[in-house]
Amino acid sequence: MISLPGIFHIGQEAFSGCTKLVSAYFKRTVWDYNPDTTPPEAGTEPATSHVDGVISNKAFAGCTSLKTIEAPYFKTLKEEVFKKCTSLSSISLPRITTVGEKAFIDCTSLTYVSLPKCTTLAKNAFTGCDQLTSINIGTNSTSNIFSAKTTL
Repeated sequence: MISLPGIFHIGQEAFSGCTKLVSAYFKRTVWDYNPDTTPPEAGTEPATSHVDGVISNKAFAGCTSLKTIEAPYFKTLKEEVFKKCTSLSSISLPRITTVGEKAFIDCTSLTYVSLPKCTTLAKNAFTGCDQLTSINIGTNSTSNIFSAKTTL
């Protein structure tokens, strides 16, 4: 498991090939407030309007044991981010707005995806995700997200 709070950019191939990585947590703990004032109350949302977190190309490619990822403040998934993450069965990324080409290619165990704010999906985002049965994508998304052999 890795836990890196406050990270807003995961570089290209940062964890690529980490076959023993099971879970990754990138929750923000840095709050945007004036230190001379009272800190925000517990349970309130951090100010993130100025942050456009990015998970770069192939950041988790080949992480065959990866089952869980929490990255609630990221907005962009680049190309092949989760390529061949064969143990990833479900993923929820509540603030992702853009998904790159083949972002989930060959995630053979993936059954559920939630990207409720997604407005841009590159082609073939879910190629090879033959077990995918449930998907929640933003209402304004239009794209050829599946390969010819993938059906829901």
